Amino acid sequence: YSAEFHGAGATFNVTTKSGGNTFHGSLFEFLRNDAFDAKNFFAASKEKLERNQYGGTLGGPLVIPGLYDGRGKTFFFASYEGQRRQQGDVNVSIVPTAAQRQGDFRGLAPIYDPLSTTTVAGAVTRTQFADNVIPQNRLSPQALFFSQYILLPNAAGNTYVSTPITSFNADQVTLRLDQEINSQNRLFARYSNHQSSEERQSPWPTLGSTRLDGPAFNVALALTSNFGSSLVHEVRFSRMYGEYRSTAFFQGQGVDLVQRQAGVRGLEAVQDP
Repeated sequence: YSAEFHGAGATFNVTTKSGGNTFHGSLFEFLRNDAFDAKNFFAASKEKLERNQYGGTLGGPLVIPGLYDGRGKTFFFASYEGQRRQQGDVNVSIVPTAAQRQGDFRGLAPIYDPLSTTTVAGAVTRTQFADNVIPQNRLSPQALFFSQYILLPNAAGNTYVSTPITSFNADQVTLRLDQEINSQNRLFARYSNHQSSEERQSPWPTLGSTRLDGPAFNVALALTSNFGSSLVHEVRFSRMYGEYRSTAFFQGQGVDLVQRQAGVRGLEAVQDP
């Protein structure tokens, strides 16, 4: 980057429109919908997609009847953009069958009893569980507890296929004011506000969803001056601020599932302040 820029990762230069001596405006709408799509190859049914991106702009001279006529001096520009989206994403997970949850692995790779492993003269011997079935009294109670949150297969190959939906709403407003001070100096001020909210469903309904939302804004003020025919000087001030909050919603929220419910010992509980 040149010396006027400083930042980590990336720098973006964005130019916003300004108003003129005549009024101009625009309206737009961008639509995507699953009615125009084919089914994803891995999905059981067509995943949901409803996406609307819309807005408009208006710019011109700042005129207040009876008070101020800004033609040739003061100009405004305003824009609004909104987005509403609901989109399903195909997820394929490998999960155990009902029989495997009960220790029944018949027909699969051998399951050996870890307590039967012995080493004699460097040779390791071990015993396979009878019929490749782990006895009920040898199953981990903690694993049995958490199996309630793992869904059964709904497709071939021990797979669970789902299309969790992500909902996204956003609104952005930008206001800009330009002032021709004289033939050598021009001032502009800009304010932009962005509000968004996104909620993502877990691929497994038993795990709930997460939500990210919050506001962000940007303020800019700049003075551009011409000194002769070959020198341009600009002074610019800008500030950007964003505050996004992440929230998780899941089954059993607020309950100590690991230690109190499942009985897993030796863990230190961590409280989110």
